[in-house]
Amino acid sequence: MNPDRIDNEFTVSVPIDQAWEVLTDLAGIAPCLPGAQLTGSEGDMFMGKIKIKVGPVTSQYAGTASFSEKDDAGYRAVIEAKGQDPRGAGKDDERCARGRHDHRIARRPHDKVPVAIGVAVVVAVVIDRVVR
Repeated sequence: MNPDRIDNEFTVSVPIDQAWEVLTDLAGIAPCLPGAQLTGSEGDMFMGKIKIKVGPVTSQYAGTASFSEKDDAGYRAVIEAKGQDPRGAGKDDERCARGRHDHRIARRPHDKVPVAIGVAVVVAVVIDRVVR
């Protein structure tokens, strides 16, 4: 198990094609991610913002997300996202985040569809030291 990865599995009671349509609609699933906001799109590229809080530290990132892999026949997709803190003042104050979200749907008889979702997130933050 990768400590930087969150895996989850669940079953939905809808036909597989309906589940696939919902899971590959980035504009539709963006509100399901806490702190995320979709701000626009151009073709297959989606722009957005996300606010992440870890303990007392809150960071905001603006960036893009798109499918790096999408297999409609095999019901597997990988979404790659990357962003930067819009308040960053250059290389010494660079704050960035990258994420990889992959999901698979297994074909089963009837209308019960098992879904496996994995999310890997890397956040690099340089915190300024204030010396008084």
